[in-house]
Amino acid sequence: MAAEDDNLAKELDDKVALQHGGVQRTNSSPLSIPGTSPSDLPGTKPPQNTPVFWNIGSKPPPEEGERRRHRRSGGGKGEAGEAGGMGGTSLEQRERVAQLASDPRVINAIQNKLKGLVNKSSGYIESLPPEVQARITALKKIQEGRNKVHDQYLKELRELEMKYEALSQPFYDQRAEIVNGKREPTTEELGDEQLPPAVSVKGVPEFWLSTMKNLDLLADTITEKDEEVLKLLTDIRCVTLEGGKGFCLEFYFDENPFFTNNVIKKTYHMSSEDDDVLERAEGTKIDWKPGKNLTVKLLKKKQRGKGSKHTRTVTKEEPCDSFFNFFYPPEVPDDDAELDDDEHEALQDMMEADYDIGFTLKSKVIPEAIDWFTGEAILSDDDEDEGEDEDEDEDDDDDDDDDDEDDDDEDDDEDQGPSRKDRGSGGRGHAPRGGTTTGGAGDKGECKQQ
Repeated sequence: MAAEDDNLAKELDDKVALQHGGVQRTNSSPLSIPGTSPSDLPGTKPPQNTPVFWNIGSKPPPEEGERRRHRRSGGGKGEAGEAGGMGGTSLEQRERVAQLASDPRVINAIQNKLKGLVNKSSGYIESLPPEVQARITALKKIQEGRNKVHDQYLKELRELEMKYEALSQPFYDQRAEIVNGKREPTTEELGDEQLPPAVSVKGVPEFWLSTMKNLDLLADTITEKDEEVLKLLTDIRCVTLEGGKGFCLEFYFDENPFFTNNVIKKTYHMSSEDDDVLERAEGTKIDWKPGKNLTVKLLKKKQRGKGSKHTRTVTKEEPCDSFFNFFYPPEVPDDDAELDDDEHEALQDMMEADYDIGFTLKSKVIPEAIDWFTGEAILSDDDEDEGEDEDEDEDDDDDDDDDDEDDDDEDDDEDQGPSRKDRGSGGRGHAPRGGTTTGGAGDKGECKQQ
């Protein structure tokens, strides 16, 4: 199977090469041009052991350019000459290339080859002088020392977060007792306020529903049906996972007509190597009561049997919008699963959106619930946004002023003509913006196939 994959990949390479005027892949270098070598090219002296890449879209070397013009003019023998102005390929060849490009076996063979290039050096570092390579080795050792300090920082940061999370728990317990009517506030907690005589209202009704609806990110996920059960949400807690590698959100509910769970959890597992990388998210299985699943809608359709005039009614479930979809996070496929670019991007977008909700609950809703309930946090959040917008506007104004000054300078230069310094051949001018300068090997960076 491997040999077949190699043959398919080679055949695709050769066909693609014909479409691009004879550029083809060889064993000696990733891309080479028949009839030429790097040393033959005018003004080209590649570093030792560094592969030469011809950009297919760039100007070809003189000899190859002549061959292309000859083929386009219809000269030469064989299929390439007969193709005339079609780039030296026949319609049959181009159709074959298209077939190969869409062949899953060919795609798989190419992907396997690319995987073999991951983390392989481009050869640039090896081409540097020995004394430069020695300095690079020393710089790597220095970086290792810095990395150890950073790892210690992350470790102590996690320990510090867990310490203060534990210190915050008693305050969350007191909040839950008052919100759910388990007790009344103490004189100390009331401060200058006086507790009115007891009435029929218990605790703070719809506390968590109102709190979440004051955040646009969460409000957009809550439907009218969701509100019926979120009114019975009694508490939300966050627990840091062992070693600080993620966190778990816990939602506590009173008995309700929708599901039997008393607690529903959502857990985020972070990478063991990088705290900022989400590995996966998991949600508790919700035990919905019959006909009460808020994440689906029931559709009744009439179907007619084959060869029969009789119809029957079929009930089907279709997904629908609901806050409780939050507990059904996107599944991360196994490492062996193949995803195309669109599928990979869609999965990443879903995971980021899901994590944004979880992190908002962890960092805003739980620690500042009362401020979001009263709306004070909304005003504070708006003030911060306005401050950021003003900073951006000021930056834009500064840029506009700079552009105006540049325009004025250009107008003055045009009126006065070139200065004496610029007229002479030895005068120093300014390099154009976006221009590039040529340099030695130090201008390059090590390239690895990702």
